[in-house]
Amino acid sequence: MLAKPLLAKTKIYAKRRFDAYKNTTHHINEHMIGLKLIKAFGAERAVSHVGAEFFEEFRSVRLKQYMTQNVFGTLIQPLSMLFILGVFAISYQQTDFSLPAFIAVIYLIKKIFAHINDIQQSVNAMLDTIPS
Repeated sequence: MLAKPLLAKTKIYAKRRFDAYKNTTHHINEHMIGLKLIKAFGAERAVSHVGAEFFEEFRSVRLKQYMTQNVFGTLIQPLSMLFILGVFAISYQQTDFSLPAFIAVIYLIKKIFAHINDIQQSVNAMLDTIPS
């Protein structure tokens, strides 16, 4: 399967994103409870800096996950065009080449690749929910 390495990376990034989300919410909850102590000790900047690091980690992992999920969709378009060009080259060399039949084949090929892309997106959505 062409997308197997991408699916594995998506699963890893989903787990890392869940962990980053969990750490971020834990940090926020813990420091909201101790807000008076933080203010009393003047530790606002330190706590804010740590929180910013958690948010940056969460943003970074989510961006990597999004990029990995969309690589397949980006690759499927050129692959479908190459496949159609190959079918055209083979069909055009045949003596009984029919333009309406070729247009129907192109339509069906595009539909097949669209369904493959939909399946890939569904799998990515499932992998995204596995850690939680």
